[in-house]
Amino acid sequence: MSRHAAGSAPARISDIGRRIRVGAALGLVGGVVVAAVTATDVAASWTDKVLGGTSFSTQAFGFESSVSGGAYSMHPQSAPALLSLTPAAPLLPGESSYAPISLRAAVGSPTVAVTVDGTTPTGTGLGEVLQYAVIRSTICGSAAFTSTASYVVGSSTGGVAMSADSATGAVILPAGSPGIAGSVVPLCFRVTLPDTLAVWTSSAAASKSVSATWTFPGTA
Repeated sequence: MSRHAAGSAPARISDIGRRIRVGAALGLVGGVVVAAVTATDVAASWTDKVLGGTSFSTQAFGFESSVSGGAYSMHPQSAPALLSLTPAAPLLPGESSYAPISLRAAVGSPTVAVTVDGTTPTGTGLGEVLQYAVIRSTICGSAAFTSTASYVVGSSTGGVAMSADSATGAVILPAGSPGIAGSVVPLCFRVTLPDTLAVWTSSAAASKSVSATWTFPGTA
């Protein structure tokens, strides 16, 4: 589509997304997995009573994230990891920024099923027009978002609203083992400002910034 009238300068929305801060808060849901092991103790006596006893053990459960190749760590919602978008904002309509994040089950954790919960951006109307998509990929850039990519959120035809969630448990993190964390699952986020007339003419989107936080609840 034509972005400006013939002969005129491009109507650049110069400050869109200048300070898009994307946080990934890893919510640990479920805490521990409890396995019950039952044993029976018999006390021989003149009254011939039988005493039952039960013991319990727990298994560690959790997962970690690494942002842009950094160290792995658990990130509670109170201290989210920050994704660095590349290229950095500002964005023009039709442009996208990308950010990698990798997840893995913690040492000794069983398999964890993770959901990507959408975000309710704060600040301005800019968040209402932005779209995002997430794929499983070790490469994080425009070339990775092909028709054959493994989409967690969105599809090959485009992104979804920032508030949209993935399917429940869409990202499966392989179990860890004693002393060893689980295999890494790399993800790539894409944030796009759609190239539409509504965006180009929206005063709510022009020269605005927005903060967004995605939450990753996991269950085992």
